[in-house]
Amino acid sequence: MPYKDKEKQRECDRKRYIANPEKFKKQSREWKAANPEKVREIDRRSRAANREKLKERSRERRIANPEKARESWRKWQAANPEKKRAQRILKQAVKNGEIKKQLCANCGNENTEAHHPDHSKPLKVIWLCRSCHKIFDNAGY
Repeated sequence: MPYKDKEKQRECDRKRYIANPEKFKKQSREWKAANPEKVREIDRRSRAANREKLKERSRERRIANPEKARESWRKWQAANPEKKRAQRILKQAVKNGEIKKQLCANCGNENTEAHHPDHSKPLKVIWLCRSCHKIFDNAGY
């Protein structure tokens, strides 16, 4: 029977976990496997609630492990040559003045980055702010 007092419930759960951690880990794995949609929603809410903390941790990890960060970037480049090529071509075009950055096509923000709907057409981009770009990428555009 669950306690009405959350602290009391937490303490009780902690004691039961300490007594048999493997049982709880197994139950957790089974529940996550049976409820992937709920797990995704919980993770999404947690990331949204802790966005700044996660960004800071990520930045600290990159600073503390620069070689590991570089290696990760190199792996991404090796796995995504077409994307890297499109980025390189667009960057050069912007630098040469052939293409100018524009306002976010979605919200009008002036701090924008390029979104490539088709990486085989590197100069055909949609200019989006960081938050809108994430939304577009997560939606599969």
